[in-house]
Amino acid sequence: MGLINDGRVGFLMAGEQVSDYPLSLYYYISPNDGPKNSDLSVQAAQVTIGVSDVTHKLQMTSVISQPLWLDNQGCPALFELSEVPNEMLSAWFLLRLKPPIPVLSSFIERVGQITVSDLQWAPLPKLLIMGSASASSLSEPLDKQEIFTVLLPDTGMHTYILPETAWVAPTQRAALMDSVPFTHPAHVSAILELLRHQCAVNTLLSSCLTPRSTSPAASVCDLHFEVRPESTTSISVTFNEPHTDSLAV
Repeated sequence: MGLINDGRVGFLMAGEQVSDYPLSLYYYISPNDGPKNSDLSVQAAQVTIGVSDVTHKLQMTSVISQPLWLDNQGCPALFELSEVPNEMLSAWFLLRLKPPIPVLSSFIERVGQITVSDLQWAPLPKLLIMGSASASSLSEPLDKQEIFTVLLPDTGMHTYILPETAWVAPTQRAALMDSVPFTHPAHVSAILELLRHQCAVNTLLSSCLTPRSTSPAASVCDLHFEVRPESTTSISVTFNEPHTDSLAV
């Protein structure tokens, strides 16, 4: 868990089938999925190469120093591309995300030039619902007053409402990202930092949208919540404090 969620390059595993089989990079596990869970929802990427419409300078040999020396964080130091044999090619390296993840537009811009020309934009919660296994149980997701019911492990029940007017704002539009290009291995750790941030946001929102139990619902809802985005990195949750007439945010 620590290596996958916190390591600079996650957990990198070589392919076992043939020598040129793509590497697999595991970079995020939901906090709800403990090590004992046999059905982990692990976010992974295949490290491969893809065709590009423009040329990029790519390494022809390893950029890891030989003999090996480490930087101040204990990781192998990497040469700049100008310091190793390189060539201009109509290609770049790719992290093919498995499964694709809904990513906010601001994160897509920060990741850099993305190899997508026909992105389908939608509010982030809508994309999360579409990718949920329980999406078929929701008739009109994110339709102004849609209420989502979440059953708790102790058979309690919470309801959440995500006001459409708040989530259709331009800053909250998102798209499914299935690949991220890069041209130097040093880019990977910065890309993973952004992907992990987005995965954490997605995990938080999914907990409000997706039932996590099949046990009978409680007869009375314990709490009602309204969930609104404040920014691309902040979410507000408003609810009535139990046994009082005041709101908490």
